[in-house]
Amino acid sequence: MRAATLSWVVTGCAGLALIAACSSEDPTGPGSSAAGSLNQNRMSVSPASATITAGQVLFLKATMTSQYGDAFEPAGVTWKSSNDAIALVSSHGEVLGTREGRVTITATFEGSTQSSSIRVLPGKQIKGGKPQIEEKPI
Repeated sequence: MRAATLSWVVTGCAGLALIAACSSEDPTGPGSSAAGSLNQNRMSVSPASATITAGQVLFLKATMTSQYGDAFEPAGVTWKSSNDAIALVSSHGEVLGTREGRVTITATFEGSTQSSSIRVLPGKQIKGGKPQIEEKPI
């Protein structure tokens, strides 16, 4: 009887060791958006550089590529222009050239950032006040 009890205790400890080993693995798994696995994703913005004329609109696209090679367009990307006097950017990545110059448009998503370099050539300059890009849901 004592041997059977000892056997059960050893099996029980082995089972607990297995559970402990399994629980130390990353619980988020592939494709998760948890911060731990997101750090292994790569962000890109396309086009990486472009030339437009003042008054013209350019559409930028942010793409995340997972460590497994899966590409997706993340929702909730934050866009920012390095100089609103040269080009404005909407919350959807639409860039409006407002006057001649160079500007960097940066996309940010959960700690990842990537930029696009935009050159704005002379054209239909936007004058008077700060022009607005019409925000419309996608």
